[in-house]
Amino acid sequence: MGIAQGRTLRRNRHVHGIYCIEGDWWGKPQQSSVRPVMEMLRQWSPYDVPFIHRDVATRGEFDYYLNQWSQVRFKKYPILYIALHGTKGAVLFGDGRSDANKVGLAEIGEALEGRCKGRIIHFGSCDTISIHGNILNGFLRRTSALCISGYGDKLNWLEASALDILWLASFQGHARNKRGALAAMRRLDQSASSLIKRGQMTIKVASPT
Repeated sequence: MGIAQGRTLRRNRHVHGIYCIEGDWWGKPQQSSVRPVMEMLRQWSPYDVPFIHRDVATRGEFDYYLNQWSQVRFKKYPILYIALHGTKGAVLFGDGRSDANKVGLAEIGEALEGRCKGRIIHFGSCDTISIHGNILNGFLRRTSALCISGYGDKLNWLEASALDILWLASFQGHARNKRGALAAMRRLDQSASSLIKRGQMTIKVASPT
């Protein structure tokens, strides 16, 4: 490969930074963080995927960082990776016993309304998007996001982390449009079809408007 060709590839490689919001993993102290997942991606040549990692313990912190991610100044981090405990249609904070520590998908959609064009939202949380597809399509329309993804509750910590890293990696090198998202899905299926099936993974891509 010539020098000029190599430079062209580097300019057009479509690197998509990751903005991670992570909560406490109560009851499982050995599962301290998903940060190593992103460290591996940052060291993955030729993409060297940049990331921002934010720890949250309260609803207020979650709302603050969710708003921060959606701002134009963070456009180089178009992938939102929400790593929290989850339940159907919601994410959980603290010990999960209080309704105040539960945030529904509809509330997240309201906070991000119209602010996510070309962006990807991945829930590294059990069951959050294990809900009717019409609700997910509504979320995509409301937020203008390109894609929303997540899985069920059948995977252990290692398996879920493996699926997270492979999915976040699959988007690298592809444009942030429907064609790129579908290519990322094919790449993931080639490398992790059994995990996708066992994990009951859901990936919804917005239809072009």
